[in-house]
Amino acid sequence: MLLSDIVPAKGKILIQKDAIADKSKAGIILGMNSKGRCVTSTVISGKRKGERIVFNPGISSTFEVEGVKLTVIFEYDVVATI
Repeated sequence: MLLSDIVPAKGKILIQKDAIADKSKAGIILGMNSKGRCVTSTVISGKRKGERIVFNPGISSTFEVEGVKLTVIFEYDVVATI
């Protein structure tokens, strides 16, 4: 299976998570709340392809294709676009 062949089901988007940092570029320590930490990622499929988004990682499904870890989330679970 090729990465380019994957098309998520209607209402879902395929993303690749950014590395989770404990500190921002400005040196601010990023904490967690009781529900976890929001994560940034890049959308790699669909009409939002290329957008960077923020979402809650507790509501995602992760799998691996061609050595690349991918995540599927519902499009309505996007918290913000960066």
